[in-house]
Amino acid sequence: MTVILIIACSMTLIIGCSTDLEGGELGNHEIGAAPSHWHILTQEERNQKILNRAFNDLEDDVGLNCNRWIRKVVIDASDGAVDIPNTNNS
Repeated sequence: MTVILIIACSMTLIIGCSTDLEGGELGNHEIGAAPSHWHILTQEERNQKILNRAFNDLEDDVGLNCNRWIRKVVIDASDGAVDIPNTNNS
């Protein structure tokens, strides 16, 4: 998962991530209530789903800072089965 996040973070040069620490919508998925299909995927299949979701935002201004954007990508790709803990810049 670390490699995917590094790739996703590199993509922020092309994706319009906001420098705003708040704002933007993370998605409408209920965390932890997702179908169990995520857990039966191989790591490679999970990685590919995350990358596919991230590429959907290429050249878009997503209105989120990079940390929140990566969280949204993972939540969306996993249909809410996985959430990355929120980080503080302090």
